[in-house]
Amino acid sequence: SYTYKFLLYTTYLNMGTNRIHNSLDGAKIFEELSSVIAKNYLGENSSGGVFGTGLAGGFREKLLNVMAEMGEGVNVKNIPGARPQDEDIDIIVWKPFHDKRKSKLICFGQCKTGLSWESDYVRLPAKTIIDLWFTEPPIVDPVLLFFCSKYFSLQRWDYTAKKLGIVFDRF
Repeated sequence: SYTYKFLLYTTYLNMGTNRIHNSLDGAKIFEELSSVIAKNYLGENSSGGVFGTGLAGGFREKLLNVMAEMGEGVNVKNIPGARPQDEDIDIIVWKPFHDKRKSKLICFGQCKTGLSWESDYVRLPAKTIIDLWFTEPPIVDPVLLFFCSKYFSLQRWDYTAKKLGIVFDRF
């Protein structure tokens, strides 16, 4: 299938230096695809989408917009000297209640292509991100999702998922 081939290419092509082909940005397309997968996973009426560097705007502005849209978080902390890029959040999706109450399921998704990240990647826990940036934390800590164009062997699955969150690999 085309999707499998795309994921295979994003695994073995360097998405840092070789991500644009025929004016298409492979890394951004992977984030968009991952956003669709995350919302399908959460089911009907899920909200949110691409958040990280794939979305225009500064970190604080984007996070403030997400907080307003999902109805949790209130404001973004100002940390002097901090220059956050995306804090390892490429996607923020949530499953709202029809009455818009708090305590909804919120997911922070990270997208990774290629192979080089696997040996040294350390992910910030959701609680750390909340403590750093949210003046008022969501009622329920967000769940971490991890999207990777690479295939993870079943032998390493538990270990990988413990470190990264709910894993969506090539398969």
